[in-house]
Amino acid sequence: MSDKAEATDGAYYGSNPLVPDTDDDTVPDGQDFYPRYPLRRFIARFTPVIDGVIEPEWTLMNDTVVFTQAGYSPRWYMGYDSDSLYVGLYLPGIGIPEMNFDFQTDGFWWGAGNTICDVNISTGGFTTFHSRDASDEARQYFPAGEWDDNPDYQARFNRRIIDPQNVHLVVRLTSPVIQIEMAIPRSPLAGLLLNPGDSIAANMNYTRVNNQPSQWASTFDQYGYARFVLAGMSDVKEQLYSTFVPSDFHLAQNYPNPFNPVTHIQFGVPRQSAVSLEIYNALGQKIRTLVRGQREPGTYSITWDGRSEAGVAVANGLYFYALQSASGVRLVRKMVLLR
Repeated sequence: MSDKAEATDGAYYGSNPLVPDTDDDTVPDGQDFYPRYPLRRFIARFTPVIDGVIEPEWTLMNDTVVFTQAGYSPRWYMGYDSDSLYVGLYLPGIGIPEMNFDFQTDGFWWGAGNTICDVNISTGGFTTFHSRDASDEARQYFPAGEWDDNPDYQARFNRRIIDPQNVHLVVRLTSPVIQIEMAIPRSPLAGLLLNPGDSIAANMNYTRVNNQPSQWASTFDQYGYARFVLAGMSDVKEQLYSTFVPSDFHLAQNYPNPFNPVTHIQFGVPRQSAVSLEIYNALGQKIRTLVRGQREPGTYSITWDGRSEAGVAVANGLYFYALQSASGVRLVRKMVLLR
């Protein structure tokens, strides 16, 4: 395999299939609420509390792995703001995560700014954390570039591309569940600028799956990257409205209704579940996914600003919004936008 995978205009490099250009970033495979392909393509603006507890507001990027023992389904979350790129992992059992990032999305496995970090779940630190300097400056001394923790590189440049001491990492073990949250600071040297519209690429592998030394897993093809785009400011705001737990899934009438241009929708989740909340026009065409991911039991409130959808104003008229659970529950209500 060459050190450069062919870049495409989809979300993947190398041998991964291209992501279909769909409305909601997911294409069901008939087996999993969040199928292997594709990953969610957009990283939402979100600033988490780095305390080792995955909050409901995290955006789920993927919850399946390719090569694994049966029953191992780690969940991978991401977010960003102007200061940091955030990564969250919810592991259902023992697994040692290895994160690979291509911040400049140049398609090179050992390219400029590429970063590899292995988390030590026992110590709550990193077993490995280094970034690749393949800049023109570095290539004058290291033709293929060099990792920034290499003693020869340090002797020449005395710097880190991303200093692991500035990475905020918290690991929380509550047997058998492991939760990991990490904030990687903005780094121009690594090409991690954290501007809306920027793209990054990443891969996630796991060793010692289910505490078996010979078992490993990969989020997708082991030597491929997935490309993500940093989303702009969202027209959707979600909050846990109440810790009251309904006896069943509940979808309230939006208010105000009719609305212009902002409306609020409340829904209730009786138990931890993967749910989606989507908007359809009068022709049954999906125009927006407001919610997609795991939610803890409780009552949630969504605020939607209908003035713009991907830069295009939403037209007056009748719309439907539907709450769907992974267990098959589906609730639908009507709303009207009047300008």
